[in-house]
Amino acid sequence: MDLVSLVNEYDCLHTILDNHAPIKSREITLRPKAPWYTNEINDKKRIRRQLERKWLKTRTNADWNRYKQQCYAVNKLIDSSKSAYYTDLINNGSSDQKTLFKTVSNLLHTNTIIRYPSSPDPMSLANSFSDFFTQKIVKIRGDIDDELLSKNIENPIPDADSCPYEFHTFRVLSCALMYYVIYVIKVETIISCNVISNWYIKLHIDKEQETHDYIW
Repeated sequence: MDLVSLVNEYDCLHTILDNHAPIKSREITLRPKAPWYTNEINDKKRIRRQLERKWLKTRTNADWNRYKQQCYAVNKLIDSSKSAYYTDLINNGSSDQKTLFKTVSNLLHTNTIIRYPSSPDPMSLANSFSDFFTQKIVKIRGDIDDELLSKNIENPIPDADSCPYEFHTFRVLSCALMYYVIYVIKVETIISCNVISNWYIKLHIDKEQETHDYIW
């Protein structure tokens, strides 16, 4: 046979195969194998996939129940395998603080990967962050101004002299009330508001009882 006949037969065979068994593309996600993953879990998951395909084909309640039971069995097996693995890891690493804290960090997912936007150099990345937040503040202020203009509000913040209330008198506290404030109420709750040091007041409150009044 000449070359042309062989090429024609190959093309004919290729066409027949494409019609009856076309090439299918499939996306496969590669994941690192978990240390707690066992062959038993793999076998249980294979059975689960078989039962799922059978239920999708028949759509009967019996196949659905078998599929659900297998899902429960797989999840329970995974949980027990994880629990046993990390329990042994923590118990074995209890004497090594570094290993113990590393295990806890992995369990709590504290070592998250920081992903920054693409940038040619760190300086450009820093400037892009600065520009973003600067423009964001400008946009917020512009939106507030537009909202005020749409509602015909000229000056939303009143002037300092427009407040109708004033403080004219202050009540003088008695020594008994001061004693209650200092000794009954926790010092931490008033320490930031007290002009006079609390330890000084505690030291002299009895001595100054007859000679001083307090404005708190």
